[in-house]
Amino acid sequence: MKGTFAEPQPPPSGIRLVVVNGRVTYENGKYTGAKAGKVERRQ
Repeated sequence: MKGTFAEPQPPPSGIRLVVVNGRVTYENGKYTGAKAGKVERRQ
């Protein structure tokens, strides 16, 4: 699915599962709520 003016950021298509640091963070089109990563900020 591509973005449109009505929905500029649709959920990714073709990605069923995302694992970050051994924890499932995205599964079956939905965010699981797991906070497994760490934000790296530029100094």
